[in-house]
Amino acid sequence: MVRFLDANFPEPVLTLPAREHRGLLRSCTSPGIVGGSVYDALIAATVARAGATLVSLDPRTRPVYEAMSVEVRFLGSGWTPLGYWIRLMMLNIGM
Repeated sequence: MVRFLDANFPEPVLTLPAREHRGLLRSCTSPGIVGGSVYDALIAATVARAGATLVSLDPRTRPVYEAMSVEVRFLGSGWTPLGYWIRLMMLNIGM
């Protein structure tokens, strides 16, 4: 997997600075983002901070991404394990 990611996604991995994590948790309480959805919110906040487009294969995450006001593009119609990796990648190729 690491070789695949390195070969196909050479851009640096996006991260949310540690000092912003607590604010993220606070922002999850108002729209009712709890449990595993907080991880989706972390991904959304990271992508939004980078000014990137979030790409996902998991339509179940739509409410969280909408609550986080992140630009998202859904590919396909179902969940796959690779979808979680793809959500971390930004669109730089104008898809």
